[in-house]
Amino acid sequence: MNLNTAKPLNLEKFISSLVQSNILNEQKAARLTNVLKTTGQSIDLLAVELGFIQEKELAMEMAKYFSVDFIDDAKSIKLNIDSTNISGEFLEYKTLLPMSNDGKTINMLISDPFDDETLEMCRYFYDLPISISISTRRTIADAHQAIKLKTENKDEPNHENGGFGTLEIDTERLKNIASDAPIVKLVNEIIQQASDVGATDIHIEPAEDVVRVRRRQDGILIEAQSVQKSLQAGLISRIKILAGLNISERRLPQDGRLRMPIRGIDVDFRVSVVPSIHGETIVLRLLERSSELLSLENLGFARAAQEKFEKILKVQNGIFLVTGPTGSGKTTTLYALLKKLRTGKSKIFTIEDPVEYRMDGITQLQINTDIGLDFPKVLKSVLRQDPDIILIGEIRDAETAKIATQAALTGHLVLSTLHTNSAIGAVTRLRDMGIDNFLISATLRGVVGQRLVRKLCTKCSRIGTECDVCNEQKYLGRTAIYEITDINEAMVTAINEGKSNNDLEKLDSRNGKIPISEFAKTLVDEGITSQDEVARVTHFDVG
Repeated sequence: MNLNTAKPLNLEKFISSLVQSNILNEQKAARLTNVLKTTGQSIDLLAVELGFIQEKELAMEMAKYFSVDFIDDAKSIKLNIDSTNISGEFLEYKTLLPMSNDGKTINMLISDPFDDETLEMCRYFYDLPISISISTRRTIADAHQAIKLKTENKDEPNHENGGFGTLEIDTERLKNIASDAPIVKLVNEIIQQASDVGATDIHIEPAEDVVRVRRRQDGILIEAQSVQKSLQAGLISRIKILAGLNISERRLPQDGRLRMPIRGIDVDFRVSVVPSIHGETIVLRLLERSSELLSLENLGFARAAQEKFEKILKVQNGIFLVTGPTGSGKTTTLYALLKKLRTGKSKIFTIEDPVEYRMDGITQLQINTDIGLDFPKVLKSVLRQDPDIILIGEIRDAETAKIATQAALTGHLVLSTLHTNSAIGAVTRLRDMGIDNFLISATLRGVVGQRLVRKLCTKCSRIGTECDVCNEQKYLGRTAIYEITDINEAMVTAINEGKSNNDLEKLDSRNGKIPISEFAKTLVDEGITSQDEVARVTHFDVG
């Protein structure tokens, strides 16, 4: 498409074409149109940020709309990096790449073909008509990065093929940058400091001008530091190398693991890398934590609750469940229970994704779906290993639920987790998975529904001034709030009769269960946590 003779670009018409292709519905199209008019932001940024369409799919649709080439792979781009009359900073900022110049037309790679002003500026600088090809911002950014690396590595420009060189990601250069002492020190400090403050996750988030590092502490993301943008390539490459990931692949998500010694102890991290418009964003999840310090008391379970657990788990078969949303400490509670059950007289297996704690005296298995090693398959194999107790990281599907139920029926004690909003909700969830009422009542022994709330910092509450203990967060550490359902005879009868969730909740209360909201109110009254914190985690009003 020659932009000198093209009609004015009609953005609304293109959005209508997305509706006609069933890519957007009418409501999303209207919202996108309105926000574009209000903000003036590029469609390739806004539509993706709103979650309406994937970046690659949008670029392909724009290429189809304008009947021009779509370029998907940075490695396939051929360009003369000495041919531009425009600064590299401008091209990077506007996400442009001049790909060819035959003396008659400049072919420009662009992510937003509706940006008339920028394209007109290019035409003015080159004093030639502009034709376009379309790609994603990520691909064009990769191309710019590769040009920089190639330029740094070579004294003379590449003039093969008449001045045009095939663009290749310089893997060796990235490895060299990642092994530089300042980068090694930076990565070590980021991980060390996160471990020292008890963070569970490290977020490395490239922005336009800096790389932001945040840590999740007590369930809340806290700003840790800002890293110079110039260190981004080295920082990300260093972590990817440690995690055994492909450093030259920057268009696709990747997952890996790394192990680092911290204060003399090897610590495992799960690493997730996802491309974003400003570069790859990385999250490191701390995995290996000492299980020896785990105890129900330290987690916030009162003596009465611990006695109830002991009573429920005296039965050496059946299913015991811990329920709650992601991040509510379900696995931690299970391991604290497992520690009590680890007497040396039982064969104990755990099946997890991934293994979160290391514990001596038990056999721990990690699933690997990439090779077909999923929960049902591993569970079937474990049952042939003469187990007494089996911890299943999560009952995710009907097949796992059925095998777990059969294991419980045949004399095994099964501990696991479910994502439900309440303890008694576990019954409904198992029903939804196709487990018959008589099997649920025959195998289910007890359920804990729990959340984690932050504890008020005792120094802040005592002196009411700036605090170096919690870094003025007002909270320090977390504790569990919970409710416990004991599947007694009355509950067995109600489950067998197919009673509704509401009826089971009422029966649970009559049986003496203390609701999680009431337990949370007690902690607020005792000054352990605050009303705001309970509301944040549970949406309960305990005022």
